[in-house]
Amino acid sequence: MNKYYAKKPTKRRAKANNKTKLIFIVLLLAVMIGNCLYTAFLDRKVSEVVEYTQIELEAQGEAIKGIVEEIRVDQVARVTCYTDKGIMANGNYVYPGAVAFSDRTVPLNQTIYVEGFGEMFIADRTAQWVHDKYEVPTIDIWMTEADCKAFGMKYLSYKIL
Repeated sequence: MNKYYAKKPTKRRAKANNKTKLIFIVLLLAVMIGNCLYTAFLDRKVSEVVEYTQIELEAQGEAIKGIVEEIRVDQVARVTCYTDKGIMANGNYVYPGAVAFSDRTVPLNQTIYVEGFGEMFIADRTAQWVHDKYEVPTIDIWMTEADCKAFGMKYLSYKIL
């Protein structure tokens, strides 16, 4: 008999093999149970992180909404003046301080505050091409010809009240 061939198992070797198999099975079960517990732990942690992130995003969303509203409240417009005579879009004749506004999303007779002028009513509209040409809204204020020449054109902040 060649010495490299496996020997027949004895009772002693059979008991050792059974113990090894038992230990292997116990370790395998321990690893499986550990993985299940770890997965459950991770799932709980992930759900906590997701929940925290959703709360954080909602808070950031509210903060962004506030910033957007704040920006909308105080905007910059191209302020010019006009001296035309006649009837405005609201049906009244022009008067000193009458305002024509290019942004059609703001209704006529809405009150706005223009820096340096105070509260004014939107009584007229500028031509559509004026709104299309400039990136910012245009506010035309009716003035006398001398005041209009002195004023020129300025970029001022305004608030829709």
